[in-house]
Amino acid sequence: MRSFTMNKQKIKAVFYDLDNTLYPQVLDVQQRVRFCIKEFSLPKCVEEFWITEWLDNGPKKTNIIDNVIDTFSLKIDKYLLLSAYRSYKTSLSLDKDVRNMLIDIKRRGIKQFLITNGQPIVQLGKINSLGLSEFFDNISIAVGSHAKPCPHLFLETIRNYGLESEQCLSVGDWYEIDGVASIDAGIYFLHIEGGPIKENLPSGVRSIIKLPYIEDFL
Repeated sequence: MRSFTMNKQKIKAVFYDLDNTLYPQVLDVQQRVRFCIKEFSLPKCVEEFWITEWLDNGPKKTNIIDNVIDTFSLKIDKYLLLSAYRSYKTSLSLDKDVRNMLIDIKRRGIKQFLITNGQPIVQLGKINSLGLSEFFDNISIAVGSHAKPCPHLFLETIRNYGLESEQCLSVGDWYEIDGVASIDAGIYFLHIEGGPIKENLPSGVRSIIKLPYIEDFL
């Protein structure tokens, strides 16, 4: 693994992941699941199973809804259920300490960028609900061949804003996705703990338990 030494005096930009970095994604998942249960009159016990399936490395799974339907023998079209889950507009809010951190970093003149993978309609809904636009110089939803761990959007953003890789810091909850993309772009990566992804981090990758702790690195 390539690693980089960070010089706090040179940091001019921070890249963030969205889910389980800026907010706990389980809050979004719970609201979507509860909407689906109400919308399709599903058994209440489906909620605990569905959320547990997601918590068990949910972002790595592609068959959660299949498992829900099969386990409870639900007579419902998979794609109808998936569409309802994705299109529901959740109500989310930033933690006060995270909000204050974003305000402080912006006030210090450090640029802030958001790069997130996922379905654009879903991710954009979260971004709007969290009120993130006011804090970020640029927000990118990565899809297809440009999705993380591809470093393309990191490199493009660095180039567009006249930065150097060593002037940037990146933070995310998933090393295989966020970390690899950051490091391949030459950016120092910080791992944030607490999400459903459980990984054995390579030596040299540092972790923080709360997002506001990144200010110790700036």
